[in-house]
Amino acid sequence: MGHKLSSSSESVTPGVTCPGLRVHSVWRVALLFILAGLPALTGCRDMVTEPAPAGPASLALSVVMPEGAAVASAGLARSEGPAATPGAAFDQADRIRIELRGSRGTRVDVDRAFRSDGALTRVRVEVDVDEEEEMAIALRLLSQGTPLFEAEGSARLEPGESAEAELALAAVVARIEVAPGSVSLDALGAQATLSGQGVFATGQGVPGAIPTWESLNPEVARIVGGNRVEAVSEGETQVVARLGSLAEAMTVRVEQRAASVRVEPSEVELGVGGSATLSVVLADGNGFPVDPAGRSIQWTSSAPGVAGVDAAGRVTAQAPGSATVTAQVDGASGGAVVTVFDREPPEIITQSLPVGREGQSYLAALEATGGEAPYSWSLTDGTLPPGVSLDGSTGRIAGIPSQEGVWAFTAQVTGADGAFSTRSLSITVEAAPSGGDLGGGWVAFTWDGQEFPVLQEEEDGCTFWIDSFALDLRPDGDLRMRFDQRDICDGETSVFYAVYTGRWSIPLEGTLQVNFTFVRFYLDGELVFEMDTDFAERWDFSFQGNELVLIVTDEDETVVVEMRRGEVVLPGLQPAPDGVRPAGVEAYDVTSRNGLFSPSPFGRGRD
Repeated sequence: MGHKLSSSSESVTPGVTCPGLRVHSVWRVALLFILAGLPALTGCRDMVTEPAPAGPASLALSVVMPEGAAVASAGLARSEGPAATPGAAFDQADRIRIELRGSRGTRVDVDRAFRSDGALTRVRVEVDVDEEEEMAIALRLLSQGTPLFEAEGSARLEPGESAEAELALAAVVARIEVAPGSVSLDALGAQATLSGQGVFATGQGVPGAIPTWESLNPEVARIVGGNRVEAVSEGETQVVARLGSLAEAMTVRVEQRAASVRVEPSEVELGVGGSATLSVVLADGNGFPVDPAGRSIQWTSSAPGVAGVDAAGRVTAQAPGSATVTAQVDGASGGAVVTVFDREPPEIITQSLPVGREGQSYLAALEATGGEAPYSWSLTDGTLPPGVSLDGSTGRIAGIPSQEGVWAFTAQVTGADGAFSTRSLSITVEAAPSGGDLGGGWVAFTWDGQEFPVLQEEEDGCTFWIDSFALDLRPDGDLRMRFDQRDICDGETSVFYAVYTGRWSIPLEGTLQVNFTFVRFYLDGELVFEMDTDFAERWDFSFQGNELVLIVTDEDETVVVEMRRGEVVLPGLQPAPDGVRPAGVEAYDVTSRNGLFSPSPFGRGRD
């Protein structure tokens, strides 16, 4: 069974004709398709059959393209703006393809050249049919092998009869054109309008082919209002225009730009020679904070001779007066007022520092007066003993010296206004002590971390407490120890103290052994009794700077006794008259090695 496509021109408008086209093949396929120009945005273009050579059945095709052509790809958005002109793309079609498919498969498949001459064109397709048959119709217009329009329909053909079918053209979107090519946003919350349009393969816009937009990283930039992109945080992302199966991406960069600059503190007062560091607080055009890290900040001073400023924002007071220090970032600027005046710097009053012992804890403090607190401390020259360091906020020097010697350095104290002074000092570190080298004249100044009176107790209406503790470890190994106890009963105060004598040694490192051989007990200055005794105690000890720390365990109770060198008075055997030191009183007067510690205040009378 054969088929053929034939055509002849027929004028619809006087003076307009359509040239005839004929194609033959071994399958007796003939196709005639002459299509005139399409009026822009209006009307339709028809393909109407012409009388054809005799044949069993013929089909006349009319192709309709109304205003605002439909879009071939499913699910595309419709245009809300002016429609493009599909006729401009239609006129650039250079080939046409027609397929007729029946119950026995494809009956016509014609692909041939096409040229629009602007006239209304009619096409007839002839097909040999033996009986009535339903045909599916597919038509496609192409340019350079790429589809521009397509249409589908159906027709019922009978032998020896003519049939007609009307097909509505649908535009075929080839790609998406987007604008701008990339977007840069300089403030959080800033927006830019995105433009996208589906176009024919020939470049004309397809009416109604408006894409939807999607951000690949909404945490950097998000889509709002359908076609606007909004900055969320600094970074870079892609936004994608989608139209059916088509997609086109563009880059969006969010990089905040400082629109306002605030210098902190906004007012600074410095003494001559003082310094302070300024900082900036930045915000973008919508008021969102901008991180100043990594940004170029240009610092300037209106009066460098009064207050100079470096690239890091550090201001140095040069002379009395006032200056405005300005910071500029991204073209925006802000300033701070710096007032410089004469002010006495703080003065270091520490004259000397205590001697340290190698391998033992060391603690001392630098002191200053005047200037503006709080102070900060530093070393400008020299070094501290190895293992010892300076706390810059408190002036405390602490650690465990690891090497003997004399260590000279220059200490600097700086006031809150930047004014400073220095003093040359030194620390002597002696070799680690050996047994029998604890010195003498130790006086307790706290007991279990508290100042005297401590260990206060009440019993049978009386109140008593330990009032003081003294330990005299003489270099020759002799031992003298005294502790004072005060009692108040019925409003009357009694003072009881005991004096022990004996020997001391260091059997183990960090362990003090005391062997008591004799004890005297006094009540209100009168000797109550004395006796020989023979008992020994072992106490752990350590040095902390100028302090001797004893850890005494008595009846499963551990007490920490902290001691300093001072004056220890050990009374003789006879009671002493009031206010007079009796004859035969033993006394051992040893000041601390740095000469700063005065005699112990403990043991004084109470109000």
